[in-house]
Formats: sequence, structure tokens, C-alpha cells
Amino acid sequence: MHRRSWSAIVLVFTLLLPSLAGAQGALARGTLTGTVRDGSGAVLPGVTVEAASSALIEKTRTAVTDSSGVYRIVNLDPGVYALTFTLAGFSQVKREGIELIGSATLTIPVDLRVGNLQETVVVTGESPVVDVQSTRREAVIQGDVVSSLPGTRSMGSLITMIPGLETTGAALDPSPQLVFMNARGGPSGEGRFNINGMPVANAFAGGGGSSLVYDTVNVDEIAFTVAGGMGETDVGGPVLNIIPRSGGNTFQGQAFVNFSNDALRGNNLTPELMAPTPGPNLRETPGIIKAYDYNVSYGGPIVRDRLWFYGSYRKLNTETAVEGIVGNANAFDLSRWDWVRDDSLNGRLSAGRSIYIGRVTAQVAKKHRVSVNYEYQRRCDGSPLKAETDGCHTRGADWVAVAAGGTTSPEASNNYLDVPYTVLQGRWTSPLTNRLLLEAGGTYFSYTHAGGFLSLPPDFLVLSP
Repeated sequence: MHRRSWSAIVLVFTLLLPSLAGAQGALARGTLTGTVRDGSGAVLPGVTVEAASSALIEKTRTAVTDSSGVYRIVNLDPGVYALTFTLAGFSQVKREGIELIGSATLTIPVDLRVGNLQETVVVTGESPVVDVQSTRREAVIQGDVVSSLPGTRSMGSLITMIPGLETTGAALDPSPQLVFMNARGGPSGEGRFNINGMPVANAFAGGGGSSLVYDTVNVDEIAFTVAGGMGETDVGGPVLNIIPRSGGNTFQGQAFVNFSNDALRGNNLTPELMAPTPGPNLRETPGIIKAYDYNVSYGGPIVRDRLWFYGSYRKLNTETAVEGIVGNANAFDLSRWDWVRDDSLNGRLSAGRSIYIGRVTAQVAKKHRVSVNYEYQRRCDGSPLKAETDGCHTRGADWVAVAAGGTTSPEASNNYLDVPYTVLQGRWTSPLTNRLLLEAGGTYFSYTHAGGFLSLPPDFLVLSP
């Protein structure tokens, strides 16, 4: 059934009933904690700790150390933070350059010395890299790392980077394929794929795989929970979460182009391999015939400190030779029922996407942020069987598309697809106090598969720590 996008009424209703939606997904964030002591090593209660970062909605968030001298600032977005420690009768201490990624809990202990309040001691040093307070095993790939990696820029190639994870059928495939993920030795397809903490995956795969081309290019980070999850999802397997870029107060953009052709393809055909039937009679070697991937993205402020935008367009396509599959000379001849080899028409895999992305983020009042993420993809696989037939791919005079893994004649395994994918997400975040953060979100994901239109029910996220 074609499900329409959720309405504001449903979102409000979900806020009132978090128990109905809490199990659908959770966006884990980082935590800064530690113990504050004086010069003698005694703990200091009542110290005001301020965390400042451009990643925060309210720019700063504060906490006060308890009777044991411990502070804890939770639900922090990924970014670089500065901590400031203040207590009457002691010099102010500032710790800068603390990089927080994923859902890590970083321990930052601080010693205060007796002095004037107007005196500030700036402490510099490397950010802790080991989370000693959480059982969660998490690996995080940041956006600048993804941009610099030489690879296919696909989700499958990123999964292979993470120790303990494996993917089926799409690891380094240059063309977009159905991607599954699981822990090594675990059930196939047990992993889950999230965007902004909410599941986005194919319905028929149980949420564990998708032929959607995830936007791995325009991200702040991609977090992989390998083990030790706290029950945020319906499975015990790994969870991948994409945090997309959403613009900021500076106009920034990037462009990427990747191209390859058959000049870079090897050829090991020998007379023995090319021997006519009953010999192998091969005319093609496997490999890329033509491939390209280009992406342009740009973002910045519409109203500084109030409204931001981010947009992206990506186009990719790959054509790959298939050895041993040729056309049928009697195709479309209704007077002939026999198959006759046509060596002038080679089989070829052809797959591509056109991807449009738009994101808008608004700061409403001081403590309310609303964001909308819209992604539209047009999937083009295969080609029409006739060269004169128009389509998203045009068949060549010397080739015709076949289905991936096909071992039958092209007219029996063409699998021509020209179908859309749509992802629509909305999120609202409000840190009401230093101890209470309210958040709600919803996702609508629909796509047209070979069997017809499919749509997942809207997914909701509610957090109230």
C-alpha cells in the first residue's frame, strides 16, 4: 500500500507515547566525563563545567560536579569541544581541542589550583582515544577520511575496512548492488543500516540490506557499532549509522570525478579460449568497459545562525563485460524457436544511479532545532532489448545488457529497471535543561522494485534521557 509521509499530528502523538517508538531506533551520541580535584588530590564538588562547540545547538552546555567531584555531559553531537572549569577561589582551567566522535565516552580529568578567578590556565593535549566507560565496541569513519580514500565510494567498500564485519556480494563491486552486513561468523544480513539513527533498508530483506545507494560522500561521520549495543535495535548484530552533512555558517562545497574505461582492462584471450564451439568460443574478458562517478555538493547559511542548507547531485554508472554470454540471432523472430549464437552482440552488465539530495536545518528559538533530509534516486539497470528503443540506458549496436550473474540469453535475463527511491526524514531536537534532552524524528522510505511499488511504514525515533 502506498503510504503517505507522516504528518505533524502523528509526530506529536509519537512524542506523547515514546514507548511505542523507542525500540525502532536510537541515535547514540558522545559523552564527556571526568573527576575534578584540587592540588592535594581531593575531589571538588560544585565545579561548573562548560562544554562549548559549534556542533551544539545552543553552542554551550554546562554541568556541575557532584559530591564525588564527577561531572558528566551527555548526548553531545560529534565535533571538537572546549571544556572550561570554574570554581570560586580557584584559577579557571580550559581544555581545548577535544575531538568527540560516535557514541564514545571520553574521560577528561582536571586538577584546579588555588588562584584568582580571572586567571585562566589553558591545557592542551591529545584527545583520549580509548573509551573506558562503555562496553560498546564502535568504529567511526569521519567524512574527510571517506573523501580521501581511493575506492569505489560505496558502502560495501567501507564495511570491509571495519575489523570483525563482512559484507556479501558488494565489497568492492564498482556498480551499485544489494548490500548486506553481518558480524564475522554471524547470520547473513543481520546488520542494520541507519540514517540519522533511524532504519532505512529494504522491506523484503527484513531491514538488513538495501539496494539504496547510501550517501557515503557527504557525511560528517559513519559509525559502526560492531558489538556491545544496548538494545536500541531489534537485532544483536552490527549497526551502521550515517550522520549526513547539513550545512553551516560558512559556504563550502566539494566536487569529485572518477572515470575508467577498457583501456585499463587486461586481455588474456588466447587462440585456445577463442576456439569456436565446441571450444570455449570466448570473445570478451571480464572487467570494466566504462565507468564514471561524479558528485557536486554545496552548503551554507540561508540566515546566519538560524537557517542552513545543503544540496548534492551525484551521477554514477558502470558497464562491465560478461564473458561467454552473447545475443540470439533469432531474437524477436516469431517464426524461429531455436537459439542461434550471434557473436556480434555481446552481453554486458550496466548499472547506474542519479542521486539528488536536499537538506535544510533551522534553529527555532534558542533551544529548538528542526532538520529535514530528502533524498531521491533514480535507478537505471540493464537496457532495452532493441537498440532503437529509448530508455535511461541506450543499448549499443554491439552489446545488450544482461542480468547480474545471468547464464541465459539476454532476452531472457535482461532485467531492465528504471525505478525511483525516496527517503524523507524529519528531526526535532531540544535540550530543555543541562540534564534533559528531547528528540523526535521520523523516516519515510519508498522504492519501486521489479515486482512493483514497496513502501516501509514510517519509522519514528524518540529520546528523552
